[in-house]
Amino acid sequence: IQGEGVGPYVLSLSSSLADDECHLIVKNVLGIDTGLMGSDNFLNFKVDTTSPSLVSLSPENAGKFNQSNLSIEFSFDELMNESDTGNGVKNVSLFQLAGAGATGVEVLEVTGSGAGPYALVLSGGFSSGEVSLVMGPFEDLAGLEVGPISLSFSVDLDLPLVTSFSPADGTFVSDVNSE
Repeated sequence: IQGEGVGPYVLSLSSSLADDECHLIVKNVLGIDTGLMGSDNFLNFKVDTTSPSLVSLSPENAGKFNQSNLSIEFSFDELMNESDTGNGVKNVSLFQLAGAGATGVEVLEVTGSGAGPYALVLSGGFSSGEVSLVMGPFEDLAGLEVGPISLSFSVDLDLPLVTSFSPADGTFVSDVNSE
């Protein structure tokens, strides 16, 4: 421990602390005036040196969908920075939609908390065409980043059309089992 008087004091550790474990440092501070009066001060912290990972993303990458109101959801393996600024997971400027299927669609809000699941609130539905989403980078509570993360899928809202009939309409057939 280095420092004098009222401080500041610097505590240097002789070995590294285990990742993802809680640690508690207790120090006893004697009153400057009396030299006898003490109070316990605690510093509780968790070491995190591992970047977060995406553990789920929906819809699936390269998927093909026949609906315009797809829900985009994702989760991480640890608690995330939930800020709506900087690299916080709720910062809508970190979500970029592109492609013919995403024309006019914007991310309005991100809901969820902790490690997730998080869900995007969109300004409208997708139209037929390719959609790509690039999101992030995001940071966890220790400031470690994940991303950017990419997702692409296609939307097909066109109804299928029947182009031929067999047997032809109005035709007489002698065998109902024939093709």
